[in-house]
Amino acid sequence: MSQYTSEEASIDRINEYRQSRVKTAIPAVVTSYNMAEQTVNVLIPYEETYETAEGDETEPWGELHDVPVQFASGGSVSSTFPIEKDDQVLLVFSCRSIDEWYGSNGKQVIEPLSIRMHDVSDAFAIPGIRTKENKLPSDAVSADGWVLKSGDSRIEAKKSGPIDTTCTRLNIGAPSASSALAKAPATDTRFSDIETKINLIISVSSASGGLIPPGSVLPLTPGASTASGKAFTND
Repeated sequence: MSQYTSEEASIDRINEYRQSRVKTAIPAVVTSYNMAEQTVNVLIPYEETYETAEGDETEPWGELHDVPVQFASGGSVSSTFPIEKDDQVLLVFSCRSIDEWYGSNGKQVIEPLSIRMHDVSDAFAIPGIRTKENKLPSDAVSADGWVLKSGDSRIEAKKSGPIDTTCTRLNIGAPSASSALAKAPATDTRFSDIETKINLIISVSSASGGLIPPGSVLPLTPGASTASGKAFTND
């Protein structure tokens, strides 16, 4: 068999090699998160195989540092969350160097000083991708609406209208909220007790000709508290 390949096969191999060097997007694992800079260090769990004169050789993609994290945001609205070691992210590689753009306000036209293209140095990290093994728990998703889950706290805004909240404490207005809201059933019970006692006062007073005998009316304060143990406000 000839040691030489056809021209077409050679061109195919060259194109395959060039295509393998173009970086588009790939999953990665977080090794550390810089919250102040909103960047992550990530490990790309892939290897590349290359043909050499000595045979096939593998080369790991390795670790990238200071990759900008892209949270969902627009205008003055943003949605952020903690990023932890071993979280999974999707790396997207820019087709041109992002150095000058990332250091600017993003409005002016950029002429990159580097001519690199589709390079690992120009990655953005999009958090939230997951393997099948690391899929979200069943209570973090809903067929009826939007769900926000953080640990044991959960908010579900249903398409049918209601917003359901599960939490150990709900602060309304500010994190420093300290005035407990009233619990509706306990408040209704208290007003009902007060109404009963007032009617008793009127009844006793009428029966005694306008004079209320000492000890004939019980205290107005019922035993049940109306203060919520979970909902608080500063208003």
